[in-house]
Amino acid sequence: MTFPYGFSAKRMLRPLAAMCVFVFAAWRVAAQDLPVCPDCGREAALGQATCPSCGAALPKTAAPAPQPVKADRPAAKEPVPARTAAAADVNEARRVLPSDPALAVILFRNAQALLAAGSDAGFDEKAARQLAAELGKARETFENAFSPSARNTAFLRAKPKAEDFFRGSGRTPLGLAWVPLDWPQTLSPVAIAAVRRAIPRPCVACGGSGIDPCRKCGGAGKVRCRNSACKNGWVSRKPTNSLTPKNDIVIRDKCPECHGTTFVKCADCAGRGATTCRKCGGDGESPLCKGCQGTGLETCKECAKKGVSPDCPVCRGTGSALCKKCGGDGRTSK
Repeated sequence: MTFPYGFSAKRMLRPLAAMCVFVFAAWRVAAQDLPVCPDCGREAALGQATCPSCGAALPKTAAPAPQPVKADRPAAKEPVPARTAAAADVNEARRVLPSDPALAVILFRNAQALLAAGSDAGFDEKAARQLAAELGKARETFENAFSPSARNTAFLRAKPKAEDFFRGSGRTPLGLAWVPLDWPQTLSPVAIAAVRRAIPRPCVACGGSGIDPCRKCGGAGKVRCRNSACKNGWVSRKPTNSLTPKNDIVIRDKCPECHGTTFVKCADCAGRGATTCRKCGGDGESPLCKGCQGTGLETCKECAKKGVSPDCPVCRGTGSALCKKCGGDGRTSK
């Protein structure tokens, strides 16, 4: 077989075959790390000190480094301590308290939820009492800064700010709390339920405030003066009776009921502008879950059959699993 321009098949295949042999030899050397003679370029078997072709001394090859043995499962990481995570929320709450008491209350409550996760072991009761005292002062500051009718709005405005802080701190939602990213995978169901119960779901009727705006006064806390003789806060009277009443002198006095203000305190709400929520009774929380009676836990079905096992993936050796009806919150929104 011939090719144009005088090339033959043999002349074309010889260089290609030589190249293939060279590539194959190089691959073998790279794959097996075979020693190569520096004089003649021939390969030698592993462990030989001299070249079998020319007898030249072969360079010594270093023993291959032992490969690290990979474990079947990655080593379990210790979860972030509850007190470490709560300290960040407390410090931020102290900083924003003078300017935004609603945000401070949210941060303090989240810190309480984080501490609830460590109630089984390593729980610091002194830190919990101090946190409860600071939360009480923050709530007092918040109630003094906002009227009852404006408190829900203040919380709604502060909620996005709190979520931005939590996301920036590497948190993830767990119920209404924001916890470190590794907690949902590392905490036991008992600890998860404790965190979720620490911030109960709010009442759907009042939004968690425990109060309803007064229907009679519309939240103002006062109504129009009920004195029929009162006109714009004044009561007119005549000192004497005469035959010409049109010419009698009329004296105007302040209304004894509204004292000239035209408004009196609302009797239904006692001037507060709000009444106790009829749905929750004033506690601002949703009703308890009927399935778990507010504990957020139920018996682990796997361990109930075979006995409690520390290797159980459901309960992690606690014998309790999260309630399927409430998910561990202990409360339902219905």
